[in-house]
Amino acid sequence: MTEGSPGTTQLAQARRLWYGTHEALLSSHSQDPPGYPFGSLTPFCLTPQGEPLLLLSHLARHTRNLQASPRCSLLLREEGSGDVQQLARLTCLAQAEPLQDCPEQWRNGYFRHFPDAREYYQHLNFRFFRLIPHRCYFIGGFGSARWLDSSRLLPSYAFTQREEAKLLPGAQAVYQAHEADRPLLLVGVDCYGATLRKGPHFTRIEFDAPIEGPAEFLARLGSCLAD
Repeated sequence: MTEGSPGTTQLAQARRLWYGTHEALLSSHSQDPPGYPFGSLTPFCLTPQGEPLLLLSHLARHTRNLQASPRCSLLLREEGSGDVQQLARLTCLAQAEPLQDCPEQWRNGYFRHFPDAREYYQHLNFRFFRLIPHRCYFIGGFGSARWLDSSRLLPSYAFTQREEAKLLPGAQAVYQAHEADRPLLLVGVDCYGATLRKGPHFTRIEFDAPIEGPAEFLARLGSCLAD
């Protein structure tokens, strides 16, 4: 696909939803009554590998559904008002995998996005699941739809735990140097940009092209903030 082609534009829109959305409709296979799709709203963030990470109660029906049948879907939609059919949305078909020992880097990332969830994990028997994307269906508005290979949404470079730990304070300092009057907390870094939070609300800073390693990140972030 050439730059500026409809396919390239749709992929960029789909990535914007994938990296900039933090709550979605999770659909699982109902066990009681059986055979029906069961939808529930859930917060999520992405692992460094770009896979959705969910923290679910062992008592929730969607958890029981996923334990019995791990095939599911996650529906993300663009925020906006007016005709809902004109808003972008992305449906990811996936396989849910319970994480008996969720990696520390993943847990820390989730708790940066949702700090209140730490209590659920430590005291209320909530457990992590990751969704392994299979295929995605993107709708960019009325009459604009296509299947996307899920690999095209995943990062071309994934930060290691050490790289991430070194980048976060530096990226926060770069942000504050440019946006001292907007006190946001930087909670996520990836090759496509940075995610910031204030209370329950998230802000996304997007790069115009993916970076290829941590050495580029701070310079690219500073350039985006200076524009």
